[in-house]
Amino acid sequence: MSDYYAFQDDELYGYESRGEIQPASFRVTSYELELSIQRQMQAKAVLAIDAPALESYDFTLYHGYKIKSAKDQAGAALRFSQEGDHIQVWNNPDGMLEKIVFEYAGFTTLRTAAIQRRQPPLPRIGN
Repeated sequence: MSDYYAFQDDELYGYESRGEIQPASFRVTSYELELSIQRQMQAKAVLAIDAPALESYDFTLYHGYKIKSAKDQAGAALRFSQEGDHIQVWNNPDGMLEKIVFEYAGFTTLRTAAIQRRQPPLPRIGN
């Protein structure tokens, strides 16, 4: 599998695919980022959350960035789905999720690599 990710042409990616915005049921209290910007940006984002026992967590991330993995604070894989800009992550059966660790990669035609260094795209709460 390639480390490079293709995405829909932004001109064809209309507002109808973004869906309705829902209020978040949790907050991200802190985050840590590791970035590598080459031909595409590679990112690792560690998000501390304030609601450890929810069944699932919704985020928004620009569709040009594809989630490679989602893990909990102990490194256990979390089930997730990514459709367009919407990401949903499900809690593990023990239900005590303190941190979500995302690894993702991709690019956007909307920002250059120089701007990505100053304003890295983060998964945002909600959908």
